[in-house]
Amino acid sequence: MVYFRNIFHWLLNSKPSTNSDWQAITVCVVAAATFWFLYNMNLEHVTDLSYKVVFQDEQTRALPDSNAFVQFKVTGTGWNLLREQLKDQERIIYYKINRKQNTKFVLANNLRKTLNQELTDGLKIGEIVQDTFSINFEQIISKRIPVLLNTASIQLKENVRITSDINVEPSIVLITGSLKRINPIDSIVIDIAQFNVSKDFDRRFSVANFLDGKIETVPKEVRVSFQVDEFLTKIVSVPIEKSNFSESSSFTLTQETTEVIFVCKAQEEEQINLGDFRVVADFYKIDLQDTTLTLSLERAPEGVREAKINNKVVQLAYKEP
Repeated sequence: MVYFRNIFHWLLNSKPSTNSDWQAITVCVVAAATFWFLYNMNLEHVTDLSYKVVFQDEQTRALPDSNAFVQFKVTGTGWNLLREQLKDQERIIYYKINRKQNTKFVLANNLRKTLNQELTDGLKIGEIVQDTFSINFEQIISKRIPVLLNTASIQLKENVRITSDINVEPSIVLITGSLKRINPIDSIVIDIAQFNVSKDFDRRFSVANFLDGKIETVPKEVRVSFQVDEFLTKIVSVPIEKSNFSESSSFTLTQETTEVIFVCKAQEEEQINLGDFRVVADFYKIDLQDTTLTLSLERAPEGVREAKINNKVVQLAYKEP
């Protein structure tokens, strides 16, 4: 620092007058800064590091509620510390516990060997902040449970409907964890949480996202898929076909057509033969009290869904003899 202070005072007292003077000063400052940086990177420094610790049993399964962080001081050159800070992977160590020892604590110093294996070469571990770590040896169990889909979470775009089975694959998963976490779980409910679905749906979901706490699952993902189509609501005029009206009957229909409402796939609209609709007025269904009868839809074209007559009741008119 004294070296840089002297340079700073020299710059204040000097009065460069040309561009070449300023260029020379800039080169000197950059060279001095580079020298100072390289010099300090070769010196030893002390810094604090933190590693995640996962305690495992003999089957290398993480013990429930036993994850912790170990904080410690390390000593090393600036270059080694920089390499440690630039590591791509997560700072984590795995420490295996023998359940037969029935211990509930692990001394922090016992982690030194494992930490040394993970640290960048040339770094030395100093003081470890924690003294001990508590270990939870609660019984670990596994259970197979069904995977269900919350159909209420499927938000379709207007006029779009599901036209296939909703597939959840696999429909059963194996979960593993502590007894207190696994026992209450009877099923896993998947929420899609996607709005305005308008195309065939095929997506994978992480099972862990729908579970609370540290629980392992096999497999880790489930696949949800179904097909959709856009539907249209149409209204068409259909001629009324008379049935059981005798030529000598004193009654006649007051209308020759009626409206039929139906739903069809948008892509099949042009293929529907509207002439296949058949609406029948059966004289035997006459209501003599008000001289009306109820129409019936006897046939609908292929591809039509939810077809119904808009107004089923028609008025009959009395025909003068």
